[in-house]
Amino acid sequence: AQASTPSDNTNVVETSKGHDKSGGYLRRMLIFDLVIFLLCVGMLVLIVATQPHTKGDIDGKLETLLNADDWQVKQTFYCCQFIYGIFSIVFVPFQIPILQAVLTHSAPTAYDKAGRTRKFKGAKPPEPTEEEKLSRSKSILDKEQLDFFMNHLKTSLAGGTVRMEEMQAEMRNRASSLANVVQKDPEKVEAEV
Repeated sequence: AQASTPSDNTNVVETSKGHDKSGGYLRRMLIFDLVIFLLCVGMLVLIVATQPHTKGDIDGKLETLLNADDWQVKQTFYCCQFIYGIFSIVFVPFQIPILQAVLTHSAPTAYDKAGRTRKFKGAKPPEPTEEEKLSRSKSILDKEQLDFFMNHLKTSLAGGTVRMEEMQAEMRNRASSLANVVQKDPEKVEAEV
């Protein structure tokens, strides 16, 4: 039996240049971001160190750099933040939902109660409080009156004619019945409404 050599092996897959490392273009973007960050920090130190009012010794310049009350330090720091922010525009496409999935080739994930990674389904909505449950169940109109109103609305939207006097009379009757109930027993209104 003859030993196979790598040239005889057809199962060996050669990787092309650029695809042999993980990260791809995202790695280059992060390196670019690091370089810009270091340049901004260097610019901050250089500008503060060359200020004419700072003491000549290293301790005086370091004290000026760490002094948050000096307006020149604040202004220089803001300028560095602005420059860093401008160069961070390369990451904007990752904030667009459709492009984010295409560029990163990943799906959003989260952890379950057992600590395993799962597909992200979104947060559970909070349980409604008793007050919210009551406010949702209350209605000014009961089912019959709501059906009456909706039928008239559908008729008018379909181009038909609706007698406004009839609707106004129905609403006045409902309002007066509620007013009577309020005058007699205010606690009963919540039960009726």
